[in-house]
Amino acid sequence: MPVHAYTNWNKRESDHEEQVEPFRKYFFICEGANTETFYFKKLIDLRKELGIHPLIDIRLWEKTGQDKDISYAKKLISFALEQKNVADNDFDIDRDKMVVVFDADIFEEKVQGYDELVEQIEKSDIAAVTNPGFELFLLP
Repeated sequence: MPVHAYTNWNKRESDHEEQVEPFRKYFFICEGANTETFYFKKLIDLRKELGIHPLIDIRLWEKTGQDKDISYAKKLISFALEQKNVADNDFDIDRDKMVVVFDADIFEEKVQGYDELVEQIEKSDIAAVTNPGFELFLLP
């Protein structure tokens, strides 16, 4: 299985309310395998405290096996698009969104194709480009 999904949707022991299905799921897939993974897992764990609307489900797709080291943005996007069509990944093409997170610093001096790449993602999903890198995004 090329991705491992991380979510805590409907799994909080402290919630005693009737559970409802989310209106939309947001699937995050990241270029990096360490900092970004830690950040989004924590975001998912703290979603209630952060006031994220209960009808929005946030999930992290962690790359596994031979796909774990995919970091080149075009390959990451191709990989993520393939994962949308895997039935076990629970992605609803009509409602759900994929958020592709990658660093802008991999495109030194606006390498040819950068604008087209972001435009391609934005046709149906969300490009989350950190500039220059994710670690700087985390600084206050």
